[in-house]
Amino acid sequence: MMLDREELGRKIYQVARDHSEGYRRNISQFNTAVENETAEKCACAASNTGFFLLQALGYTKEDMDRFRESCE
Repeated sequence: MMLDREELGRKIYQVARDHSEGYRRNISQFNTAVENETAEKCACAASNTGFFLLQALGYTKEDMDRFRESCE
């Protein structure tokens, strides 16, 4: 199955978002401050990776906003 440009962008956005949220779910009052800080940094890195992939593939900020709206 070949994804069209819109579907590919949405899929990249979803994967980056899901990974970022997964790291944020690991933040807990039962973790040390260092563990929580590491999880937050990983969440930011996952989100940024998706953004930079989309940007490198020529997607615009408007495209990314559309993906975000369609995934909510």
